[in-house]
Amino acid sequence: MPGSDIIQSLAAGMDVLVFLAEAENGLRVKDVAEKVGVKPAVAHNLLRTLRVKGFVQRDMRAPVYRLGPRLAEILSRQNGQALFQNVENAMSSLLSALPDATITFTQPLNGEIMVVRRLNANDYGIVQKPSGFSLGLYASASGLAMMAFCSEECYLSLQQHHPFLDEGGHIWSPPATFDQCLDKIRRQGHAVHPYVDEKRLAVACPIYDERHHLTGVLGASRTAAKGQTFDDDALATTIEHLKAAAMQVCPKDGTQQNKAS
Repeated sequence: MPGSDIIQSLAAGMDVLVFLAEAENGLRVKDVAEKVGVKPAVAHNLLRTLRVKGFVQRDMRAPVYRLGPRLAEILSRQNGQALFQNVENAMSSLLSALPDATITFTQPLNGEIMVVRRLNANDYGIVQKPSGFSLGLYASASGLAMMAFCSEECYLSLQQHHPFLDEGGHIWSPPATFDQCLDKIRRQGHAVHPYVDEKRLAVACPIYDERHHLTGVLGASRTAAKGQTFDDDALATTIEHLKAAAMQVCPKDGTQQNKAS
């Protein structure tokens, strides 16, 4: 691009962001002016504009400026889009391996385990984006996997919205069996629906991002065709394909976060 076509104020603003990113203790107006090569009044206007847009924030304890939250939000959104594309690709691969399965990707939101992506053969291979569809906390493979692998903060939030004694006590009695189940899930790296039988099975495993933070749970549920049943080999095969799909989203093994038990 010819130099005459460059918008000088925009270029200067981008330079400001770069210098702020490199400054561990922030920069004063005169520091910005010197680095960018403009007058202090111009530097002040650049910082004020970037501040209005959320790209810059002023430190209340000292007359210095730092990067604002807007850049982090943009990067987070971009990373989220890449994550969902990887998840959708993995779900499609998993459906190819298990054509009779319903595939879900769930994430915790406001104390609920929400299905944010769903796929099965009846959807013509199109990944659905459900709205307001949640799964049970104590009686679903995805719910159990979420409880086993999520952070302590997330665990407490889910428990507060769905008290164990009210919603899980009749399923897990005595209560210690629930904690034992979560411990087993953490050891084996996946959850199995507590009511699996020869006609139905459901499994789920965690999905981690590139920073090894839990970002959601990939689940697969299957119902046997009329006259057919599932055996232990079918369950093992389902788990194998599920974990392979999870690794497709983020190839490196995720490090488990601290969990409540």
